[in-house]
Amino acid sequence: MEWTGGCLCGAVQYRAEGEPFDVGSCHCINCRKMTGAAFATFVAFRPDAFAWVQGELGTFAATPDLVRGFCRDCGSPVGCWRLSEKNLWIMVWAGTLDRAERLQPRHHIFAKDELPWLHLADGLPRAEQFPESVLESLGLDSTLRNEAIR
Repeated sequence: MEWTGGCLCGAVQYRAEGEPFDVGSCHCINCRKMTGAAFATFVAFRPDAFAWVQGELGTFAATPDLVRGFCRDCGSPVGCWRLSEKNLWIMVWAGTLDRAERLQPRHHIFAKDELPWLHLADGLPRAEQFPESVLESLGLDSTLRNEAIR
């Protein structure tokens, strides 16, 4: 399956092949501030199945390890990656996909930070941090990784 997407003005575009290895909604303060929304739904791909095909991203180091990519022309947030894990995954925001309706979100992360007025009855599991199964599928030690991002 092919996935395409990009920013609001179309200057930045990407393409990914195959199924995303994770799709979820993050409620952490960083994702909320980055997207300007109550939560951010992310789509994670393996870097070897993903390519930026048009435009040049602006970047912002949200932390020393976490980089956020955005369109320099329209300012749309497009994705993010960890410098220490850039060979493992890249995430794009679901709203940047051309066909986001094809997604099947799997869970919510950082549910402890969910806004109290937000009531989502989607039945999806909620985790306090990244689910161990996702981290372990990437070959990451879940205990060390979750401690490092607090």
